[in-house]
Amino acid sequence: MHPNPSDAEALFGTDAAPPSPMAIRAGAFELAVDDGWLRHIHVGGTEILRGIGLTIRDDQWGTCLLQREETSAHRDDGTWVFRFEATTAGAGTLAAAFEARIRDGELTVTARLSSPGGFTTSRSGLVVLHPIEGVAGSPATVMHTDGGDEDGRFPDRISPGQPFFDIAAIRHQPRPGITVECAFEGDVFEMEDQRNWTDASFKTYNRPLAWPTPYRIEAGETVVQRVRVRIDGPASGDAPATPGERAVVPVHVDHDARSPLPALGMGHDLGEPVSETVRQTLAGIRPDHLQMRVDLRSRSAADHLRAAAAMLDDVGTGTGVNLGVILPDDAEPRAALQWLADTLEELGMAPSGVLALPAAYLRSHQPDGQWPGTATPDAVTEAVRGVFPHAAAGGGMLTYFTELNRCPPRGRIDFLTHATAAIVHAADDVSVMETLEALPHVFRSARAMVPAGTPYRVGMSAIGMWSNPYGVRTFDNRDRLRLPMARNDPRQTAQFAAAWNLGYYARARAAGVDAVALSSLGAPFPTMDARGLYPVFHVLRGLARAPRDRGVGTATGDPQRVDAVAWTRTDGRAELWIANRRPETTLVRIEGLDVKEVQCLDATVAASARGARDWMDRTAAMAVPEATLPPYGVRRVIGTAPGQEV
Repeated sequence: MHPNPSDAEALFGTDAAPPSPMAIRAGAFELAVDDGWLRHIHVGGTEILRGIGLTIRDDQWGTCLLQREETSAHRDDGTWVFRFEATTAGAGTLAAAFEARIRDGELTVTARLSSPGGFTTSRSGLVVLHPIEGVAGSPATVMHTDGGDEDGRFPDRISPGQPFFDIAAIRHQPRPGITVECAFEGDVFEMEDQRNWTDASFKTYNRPLAWPTPYRIEAGETVVQRVRVRIDGPASGDAPATPGERAVVPVHVDHDARSPLPALGMGHDLGEPVSETVRQTLAGIRPDHLQMRVDLRSRSAADHLRAAAAMLDDVGTGTGVNLGVILPDDAEPRAALQWLADTLEELGMAPSGVLALPAAYLRSHQPDGQWPGTATPDAVTEAVRGVFPHAAAGGGMLTYFTELNRCPPRGRIDFLTHATAAIVHAADDVSVMETLEALPHVFRSARAMVPAGTPYRVGMSAIGMWSNPYGVRTFDNRDRLRLPMARNDPRQTAQFAAAWNLGYYARARAAGVDAVALSSLGAPFPTMDARGLYPVFHVLRGLARAPRDRGVGTATGDPQRVDAVAWTRTDGRAELWIANRRPETTLVRIEGLDVKEVQCLDATVAASARGARDWMDRTAAMAVPEATLPPYGVRRVIGTAPGQEV
C-alpha cells in the first residue's frame, strides 16, 4: 500500500505519487503489475523473474516516457489478460501495444511497435529481468537460434560483457524441482549483467550491443516481439494462498562482532559555486573527506581550486581531500599533473589521494570495442605517483563500476575507486531501492580485481547521475520526474534518500569498504537548500560522527525491508540507526540492545527536521524494544548491551 498523495512531496520530493501495484494470482503465477511492468513473478513462493516489461530508448539511450492511452486487466475462460496501448511523448512518435496473458501454466507477453513517421531509437522492445539472489552463479541452459544448446552459468562475479548471446530461450532452476524456461521471438536477444549499474537483475534484451546504434523503425513498419515463460515442476499447479500480514522484522546488535566503519566522505564538484549552503553543509555534517572533482580542461580550474581551498580554511573542519582529476585527452599527463601539484602547493592543499584519468575515460567502452588512444589509466597512475609522492595514487574510474569492470587496473595502485548511480536504467521507486541489493555483488567483484588488502574507496555516489558515460549528457529534469539518467533526482530532497543512503552505508560497512562518499556539498546531490535541510542531511551528519574504529555487528531479519548500522560511542553506550526501505509502515524488534533513547526521522516530521540541524540529537527516553518505522523512516536508537552499566 502506497502513502497518501499528500505525503508524496515529503517522501519522494515530488507531488507525483507512485503508481499503486496490482497484485495478481493466476494459475501457478503470483506477480504485481506496476506502471505497466510485470514485477516480482513468483511460482510456489519463489521469485522466478524480477520483471518483464517494455523499454523504449531514444537515440541517446535516454528512456522515453510512455503515455498509456488504454489499460485493461480481466479474466476470461481461465485466462488472465493484461493489456495497454501507449505512445511516446514528443517528436518521432512510437506507438506500442503490450499484452500479457496467463493460461495453462504459461505466461506469454507480446509487444507490437509501430511509428507513422519513423522512429530513431537505441533500443525498443521487451525486456526480461532475472533476479540476482539465488541466481548469480547458478547453472543455465541457453538455446540458440541455430538450434544448438549451451550449458553455462549466470555469472557469480559481475561480468563486464554479455554472459549469453543469441538467445532463443534460456532455462534455469530457481530452486530444486522447478524449471523455468523463457523463450524469445521477433528479434535477436542477448543478456547483460545489470549488476554493473547496481540494478538487481540480469537483463535479456533485443538487438545485440555490437550492432550499430541508433537505428530506425521505419514508417509503416510493425515490430512484433514475444516472450513465453513456461514452468515445469511441482509448482506448476495453483499458486499458494496469499500470505498474511508481514511479521515483525528483528534487528539484532552483536556487540562482540567488531569491525571498522567506512570513512564517510561527500562529493564536491569544483565546477559548482561555493555558496553559503555549501559552507553550511560542510560545517554541519563534517565529513571525514571530500571527494573533489577537478576538470583540467576548464580554463577556470585554478579559480575553482582557489575557491575550494578558501572554503576549507574558512570552515575549518579538518576535512581531508581526495582528488578526482580529469585530464585533457591531448595533454601530457605528467606536465598537467605538475601544474596541478604546483597550484595546490601554493594554496596549501595537500590531497591524501589522487585519481587522474584522461577525459576519454569518462565514456563507457565495450570490453571488446575500440578504446581511447590516449595515455592509459595505468600510465597516468604512475605519473600521479611521481608528481604526488605524499599522496596515495588511485586506480579505477571517476564514473561507475561498469567502466571499472571493463577496464580494471593492471599496474600498482594505492587504492581502488569508482562511483555508482541508481537510475541508469530505471527510475521507479522499487527499482531504485532494489539497487541496494546489488551493492554486495559490486563490492565483492571490485575487491577481486586487486590484491587483498588494497584500500577500497567508493567515490561520489547517489541516486542521481553526475556524469553519463553512455550518452552525451545527463538528462534535464525540470519537472522533477522519476527519470533515468537524470542529474537532479527529486528523491534526493526527500525521506526516500535518507533511507537509501543509510542502506548504502550499511552495505558498504558489511562488505568492508574502507571509505564511501555519499551525496555532495552542493549540486548535483545537495543535502540542503536555502529553505533548510533535507532528511539525508541528518543521516549523513549522524554517520559522520560515528567513531570509525568502534563499529559493531548488526543483522536484520529481512534485508529487503530494513537496513541497520551500529557502533559503540565514546561514552560506552551503543548507537543504532535503522532504515525502513519500504513504502509501508514496518514493525521492528531490536535484539541485543537495551533501548534507552530514540528519535525518528520520517515524512510526518519533515517540516520540523528541515529547520533543525540537531533534530536527530533530540532523543526521547524509551525502553520498548519494538517500534514502528513509517514509510522510508529512519530511527536512531541509543542503548546498552544487556546487563551493561554505563
